[in-house]
Amino acid sequence: MIGTVVDAPGSSGRKVEYQGQSYDFVFDVDIEDGKPPLKLPYNLSENPYERATKFLGDNELPLTYLDSVAKFIVKNTEGATIGQGNAAEQAATDAYGTENRYLPGQESHQSQGSLPNQEYVTLLQAKFDRKYLPGSLSDAANRPKLAIERKIKSLNSDLIKSGQKQYALNPQEEATLSELVEVLAASSGKIPSLVPASSAVSPTAEPPLSEEAISLVLKLIINWPYANRLPGLDLLRCMSSSTALAKHQEGRHGSILDIVLSSVATTGGADVKAAENSVMMVMRTVANLFTTEAGRDLAAVNADKIVSLMECVVGAGDSLGDLKGPVGLNNRNVLVALTSVAINYSVLAAADHKAAGTPRVGEAALVLMANVLGSVLTAQTDSEIAYRALAALGNITSLPGDADYKETVKSLGAEKWLKTAQDKASEDRVRNLAAAVVRLLR
Repeated sequence: MIGTVVDAPGSSGRKVEYQGQSYDFVFDVDIEDGKPPLKLPYNLSENPYERATKFLGDNELPLTYLDSVAKFIVKNTEGATIGQGNAAEQAATDAYGTENRYLPGQESHQSQGSLPNQEYVTLLQAKFDRKYLPGSLSDAANRPKLAIERKIKSLNSDLIKSGQKQYALNPQEEATLSELVEVLAASSGKIPSLVPASSAVSPTAEPPLSEEAISLVLKLIINWPYANRLPGLDLLRCMSSSTALAKHQEGRHGSILDIVLSSVATTGGADVKAAENSVMMVMRTVANLFTTEAGRDLAAVNADKIVSLMECVVGAGDSLGDLKGPVGLNNRNVLVALTSVAINYSVLAAADHKAAGTPRVGEAALVLMANVLGSVLTAQTDSEIAYRALAALGNITSLPGDADYKETVKSLGAEKWLKTAQDKASEDRVRNLAAAVVRLLR
């Protein structure tokens, strides 16, 4: 892919007209030799990853180009001052459009490496596009039906055609699905990407979920073929900021975490990509539970099980059911979700200590989590993954109480992990945070 600047008025204050709209920049992007370049319009007030995602979707290009396009935008708009700032300062999102750049307490500025962090990370953002991508919902303004609804109904038709009518949705369940997706679309964006540890989200911000809707989604996760469960898990991710979901019990199947963990561990021989996507969605669901007190309680009760899943991801523990590790050690989306979950558990532990209450997350789970973070820091160079892993590790290291977390983390090899992270770091925020954790270990 070769990008060239067709017109870059960022230094002159001019705008460029493209398809009837004004933009700060319009780039030519050559995707394939012998074909005319594609136009990539961009305003400095935009998130470069969101614009890159739209560009790829509009031109029906694979999301594997996302990082290349976004980095091209950032590189070619550095120093420009039109609008709200240069592209490098805009929040970054992953290929699924659900993760913002994590900078606790100051999302649009570089972190100074302060610890501990006192905010839960959410992974609730949902894009509304016509084409369904896991981790995204779709645009109600451009549809008769939201894309995730169409996807589920298409998979439902395939089940019926294959003779698996016992697992297919009936007309009433299809109507419930439509209502649920509308509810999630309406509530999208009401919950911030960072939630203070000292509070929970307002009940009015939670998506109002019916028991029928919850049971429907759990049916998709429990009964549908492994490769077809991703849309159901995606819906659950968007529902997991609800107290009603956290308190839900599904008969013999147990809580929602019992259900999703069983679901992801029973692969039935599914391919690696399906397994990684399922793990990613489970991690995102767990992260979002921390928006409510009921969700925090549920996540804490299941901390040991979640740590086992984390260990499976990095290959540090035994297999989980049919799931053989490592599962996703080189998958950015899986690791961003995993490190976000680790941050949230460490924030919960710190909040319990600060309130002088009974710790809801045990020492053993936190130590094992720190070991997982060490594997991530050793294996990865991605700045977002490293930053989140360092934030969680720093939180765990700084925990007070009878357990000497500092010495335990140091004995696991933390100093080596931190040196590796500093040597690989391409951003000051990562180096600063790694240095802050080093200071905690002294």
